[in-house]
Amino acid sequence: MTAIDRFGAAKDGFSSARTKFREAQVAVEKAAVAMKRGQGDADALARSYEKAQAAVSRASAAFERQRSAFVGAKRGLEEFGVPVNRAVSQQEKLRAAVDRTNAALDRQAAKSERSANRRQMISNAAGLAGGFLAHEAKHGAGAVLHTYREFDKERRFGKAVMGLSDAEQAPLVAQAIHMGAKTKYNDVQVLEAQRELAARGLNKNQVMGMMEPAAALGMSMDLTLPDAVKQMEGAIFGFRKDTSTQEAALAAARQTADYQVKAAKVTGMTPEDISQLYKFGATPARLAGISEASLLGFGGVLKKANIRGDEAGTAFRALTAMTQAPTAGAKTALLAAGMDYKNYQTMRDHLDVDPFAADVAARYGVKLNGETKAGLGKIFSNKDVIADPAKFGPAVTSLLRDSLEGNDAKSLKSIAGAAQRYRNASVQSVDANALIKDLMPKLAGNLPLANALFGSKQGGRIATALSDEGTLRHVIEEIEKNSSGYSEKIAGERMSGFDGAVSRLEGSIKNLETAIGRAFDKGGEGGPLTWATDMLGKGVQGAAELPPWAVGAGAAAAAGGGIYGGVKFAQTIFGGFGLSSSAIALDGSAAALTAAAAELSAAAGVGAAAKGAATTAAAGGLGSAIWTAGAAAAPWVAGAAGIAGGLYAMHKSVEDAGYSGLTSGERLRLQRGGSMRDVYRRAFGYGDNTLAPELSQTMTYGTGVAGDQSKPVNVSGEVSGEVTVKNIVEPGSTLLQVVQQVQQLSAQVRGSLNSSGPGSLGHSSPDASAPAPRPALGSGGASGSW
Repeated sequence: MTAIDRFGAAKDGFSSARTKFREAQVAVEKAAVAMKRGQGDADALARSYEKAQAAVSRASAAFERQRSAFVGAKRGLEEFGVPVNRAVSQQEKLRAAVDRTNAALDRQAAKSERSANRRQMISNAAGLAGGFLAHEAKHGAGAVLHTYREFDKERRFGKAVMGLSDAEQAPLVAQAIHMGAKTKYNDVQVLEAQRELAARGLNKNQVMGMMEPAAALGMSMDLTLPDAVKQMEGAIFGFRKDTSTQEAALAAARQTADYQVKAAKVTGMTPEDISQLYKFGATPARLAGISEASLLGFGGVLKKANIRGDEAGTAFRALTAMTQAPTAGAKTALLAAGMDYKNYQTMRDHLDVDPFAADVAARYGVKLNGETKAGLGKIFSNKDVIADPAKFGPAVTSLLRDSLEGNDAKSLKSIAGAAQRYRNASVQSVDANALIKDLMPKLAGNLPLANALFGSKQGGRIATALSDEGTLRHVIEEIEKNSSGYSEKIAGERMSGFDGAVSRLEGSIKNLETAIGRAFDKGGEGGPLTWATDMLGKGVQGAAELPPWAVGAGAAAAAGGGIYGGVKFAQTIFGGFGLSSSAIALDGSAAALTAAAAELSAAAGVGAAAKGAATTAAAGGLGSAIWTAGAAAAPWVAGAAGIAGGLYAMHKSVEDAGYSGLTSGERLRLQRGGSMRDVYRRAFGYGDNTLAPELSQTMTYGTGVAGDQSKPVNVSGEVSGEVTVKNIVEPGSTLLQVVQQVQQLSAQVRGSLNSSGPGSLGHSSPDASAPAPRPALGSGGASGSW
């Protein structure tokens, strides 16, 4: 294309040169003809002729040069294999091939750009995914170590508390792992709960039997597993349920869990209410023969009245105390209500006489003789008499009246009362359930009876529970008859659905983490994980015991390593996610240019075009390599540029402040406006009497008033010296006179100046006296009031 263009330009230039040459020849011929005819000035004609000849010579030389260029261009085309007579058509074909090549290059560039964008997006996504996975891997490793540490701690703690070997503890560990995937509690929490039970004195079989019911109780009532086992074991211990074997412990735990969950569902009691109710009422209920369901029913009814579990437990304790040993007033109140307390008592077959005689001798100083003891023996052996206090009391009194000397009424009464107390203390049992059952309808609407039986503090609470017989019986029946398997049912409902699935997944993850830890620790017996951690701890401790200079050097090296790692990470981010992708895209563009050059060569049949395209491709590859290298160096270049920029900014700030070349002391002196002594003088107004305040043109010194105030000032004296004043004035009527007055002015000053008036330093004005400077005394005290 360039050769053809050169040929066309040479051809046009050759035609133009030939035309100009002919015009020059015509001009010369006209000049010669004019000279022959003698027309015009001879000299002028001669000069014109000479100029024409010179122009002809120049035109001839230009013509020769243009002809040579034309011939050279023609030869160049012939060397390319293009005949001159077909140069134009070949040029058009070549131009069309170039256009097709350009279009192919554009299409290839767009395609390469889209491909590079896709690769960049994939690279970005891969980089982000890799970073996320790396972060999660680090987090996961930390979680594994933390979880396994907690697992190993609880396992070894429980092993020590129960006094087991690793083999003996293996079933407990297996149970913890199994429950970690089945319940919402992970294996570490199960191990902790096992340890809690073992710390209460339970053996391995008892612990294993109680764990699953405790988990059901905890899941039903939103308790942690350690809290659930403590609440359950406290209830089992309070009622002394059979836990001699693993099966018995499992049955007792299931019943307790079912009772408590059912009571919470029916009455709304919270776990805290239930725990406090058992705390105060379980043992009294067991000793009084009152069922666990009755205790829960009593507390549940009081819960409906918003009475807390601890208050309900205290009230229940007062109720059982009355059933076992009512006061004399309570017995009278029961008789008034139609209830004879003796009907609920179960007496022994006989009472021993000798203990009673010894107590009388010790308490009253009365020794019963053999006859009296024999008579008491008959009474104490009569079941009908000892079963009825109304018969027992008169029989003893009658016997003692006949046996005691002097019939001391006081001694008689005291010993008879002691016999009655001895009889009451010898009661074998009291049917508290029957007593309470008969008492409930009596208490309905009868607060005086409740207070007489239980006292004013607990009478109202107990009446609240017992007076509503229908509600109390319903709650007790629900707990006793409809609670079997209830805790497992509620736990299963709560563990179903998405929440349960997430809980089981969390437990499985914890199991996996502990399994990984055990795999690297020989099943918990102390493997490579323990050894490596122990060695690491020893190494850290050794480093901590190094000299201070060594510790400081190590800390500095660690900080440097952290900085280097951050820089390399940034380099990876910038190089791998974006810039290297651009380099790949440039490599693709270079290949596309090579292909386009081949197409151009095929279309135009010109070998030189392929050579030029190959050169372009090589240049593109070089540019790609340079761009890749620049991308890798980008973070380092940015850091160096930031440091250099900061240093340059500091240098410019020093230069702009005028501190260049000054020491630190000179800079401080320049900032302060002198030495520290000068600063003190300016600040406190002493030490330099030459300092005077600045006065504005309108300031009246000594008055503190600013403004245009005119005051007379008289000055007398002599002034010597010369002052020349040059004035430029406009002509006027008094010009000459003014000029004469101001051309020269001479004055002499000798001696001293005397002045008066406001603003002077004399004493002609009351306000002209200035205070003397303060002495330089170091007084730093301050005083004043608000």
